[in-house]
Amino acid sequence: MKVLVGTVLLLSTICCVQAGLGRTFWKTRERLLQHHHQHHRHGDLLAKFGNVTTNFLLQPLDHFDLENAKDPLLYAQRYYVNAKYWKKESGPVFLYIGGEAELSEYSIMEGHTVDMAEKFGALLFGVEHRFYGQSVNKDGLKMDQMQYLNSQQALADLAAFHGHAMKKYELTSKNKWICFGGSYPGALSAWFRLKYPHLVHAAVASSAPVKAQLNFEGYNDVVAASFGNPMVGGSKQCTDSIRSAFQWVNTKSLKTLRKDFNTCTEIGTDNDLKTFIMNLAGVFQGTAQYNQITDGKNEIEVICMNMTKTKDPYLNLVNLYKEETHRECFDISYDEYIKDLQNTTILGGIGMRQWTYQTCQQFGYYQTCDKNTSCLFLPQMDLDYDLGLCEVVYGFKKMDMYKHIDFTNLYYGADMPDGVRIIFVNGDIDPWHALGVTKSLSSDEVAVFIKGASHCQDMGSSEKSDSQYLIDGRQMIKDQLNTWLM
Repeated sequence: MKVLVGTVLLLSTICCVQAGLGRTFWKTRERLLQHHHQHHRHGDLLAKFGNVTTNFLLQPLDHFDLENAKDPLLYAQRYYVNAKYWKKESGPVFLYIGGEAELSEYSIMEGHTVDMAEKFGALLFGVEHRFYGQSVNKDGLKMDQMQYLNSQQALADLAAFHGHAMKKYELTSKNKWICFGGSYPGALSAWFRLKYPHLVHAAVASSAPVKAQLNFEGYNDVVAASFGNPMVGGSKQCTDSIRSAFQWVNTKSLKTLRKDFNTCTEIGTDNDLKTFIMNLAGVFQGTAQYNQITDGKNEIEVICMNMTKTKDPYLNLVNLYKEETHRECFDISYDEYIKDLQNTTILGGIGMRQWTYQTCQQFGYYQTCDKNTSCLFLPQMDLDYDLGLCEVVYGFKKMDMYKHIDFTNLYYGADMPDGVRIIFVNGDIDPWHALGVTKSLSSDEVAVFIKGASHCQDMGSSEKSDSQYLIDGRQMIKDQLNTWLM
């Protein structure tokens, strides 16, 4: 299976929540990010949007430290501006919110948000999330500074940016603000409207996991359902083969697993074995989450073809993984994973250390494979693995994590937020919809639930391969915003 990057993943630099998915998923994401940037350097977007500018705004690390407000610790937050379509006098402002990775200028050059900006005459801003990309101090990944990495500070950054932009670009009350985001930034988009309703007129929250949950069993339940869904090329034969393959993994000796999957080191500890299994599962989890389409076939369909190629499910899994990893050795060392998370060197790109910290501190989102679920994988994918990472790397205790997640849900309203003019968009193939709003809560809290759609798929520009469900979903978003902007 080749890793494919199409329009659906044009926003892959930010539209990707993961926790507990293993290093395979992180490495796949890094490949997607590199491919994405390389793809666009050869495109014509820079020529088309030559007026997109990059700027920085000094922000306090702690917006809520009133005692030191006159001399705060600062960082420089990166943001992009695209005024190509802006009707200055009354055109709206579209605020594209960055998330758990470096934000690219292409986020406001393409995609459904940009398509709508052209229709509505909007000014486009793309604001990078604190502690990611270039919006981080040189010592920013050390624990004394990472205490300021949380969603409340991120929303306060957006509020401060709003004030800055109003002055710098001479905006008035006629320029209504609408915020957009996908995945974790989708949750931020909804929360910005909830917590700062006087600043932003409406919000679009795509694939937004607004409910925090430590043990996210539902993720792998949806993965199983997606691989069994004929609409995207899945089948019962496919899910049976995947489940059987993992059961065979459980019967093999560690020596055999190392040989068959070409692991870089011996599977020497229980945590090494758990890391190994999570990495194997990550191939299927990532496929269900993004489910790219190429040559008329869903990636789920391609995976299922490979997993049913022979009558030996285990052999099918071995061959699939070798193709997925390009036959490089398979890194399953738990100790190396810990070292990666403890690394305070600022690398740009994806933010593995930062995002894992945020999940430990506020959200959880750990995808387990408990026995009472329909998970296709193995029970070694348990909550203890992620709880251990949080304690070893960041010092979080289990009971404190439960309290923090309870607070997050109390503070934002979980999947029953009490807001006005918010659109929640989800796809039924995307495992993250299990923590989102999939049914309208009121006439002003509207859910758009798209059959056959994957993570953030609505955020891409139109493609010939788009299903009618996806076309209709994007139109519903546009029509609703049109109503709210009238």
